[in-house]
Amino acid sequence: TEDIRSISCLVSIAGAFAADSCVETWNHDSASTDHVAWNRNNFLEYWTIPPIVVEGFNKTMTATAIGRGKITLLCSYKGTKTRLILNNVLHMPEACNNLVSGIQLAKNRIIATLDDEGVVLREKKRGKSICGGKLRNFFELDVIVEQPNLPAVSVQSTQAIALDFGTVSWAT
Repeated sequence: TEDIRSISCLVSIAGAFAADSCVETWNHDSASTDHVAWNRNNFLEYWTIPPIVVEGFNKTMTATAIGRGKITLLCSYKGTKTRLILNNVLHMPEACNNLVSGIQLAKNRIIATLDDEGVVLREKKRGKSICGGKLRNFFELDVIVEQPNLPAVSVQSTQAIALDFGTVSWAT
């Protein structure tokens, strides 16, 4: 059983209480220990879990994770498309924000460069940039979700990266 202290999703919790409605954008979050998605329809694979209450900045700001699964994002960077496969994504319907965990990216040798204009994700070993994004209220990534009920997106020069607690795989 996961402990409440083992998961940190501070930005998503803060955003949940600030947002009027849930958004489909995906944000890079350097403080989140797990990838987080609020929309159940975005999961390619899904399993329910015993509820995990996740605290935000204080004990009165909480959201509950009710499932985990896999989501595929189609990332864009300077005209190149890359599939980013996120495994073990927490399903937190109350969060109303989607987060790509900077901590999980780093564990999988994906480096984020943040500045006043935005964010760039790159594969550490080859230095290849795979995803970009703009600085808005958060570091919003330039991605779309490959919906599980639709045919796979066919894009030339698309590569795939699978993130799963210590493994990264590329496919061309």
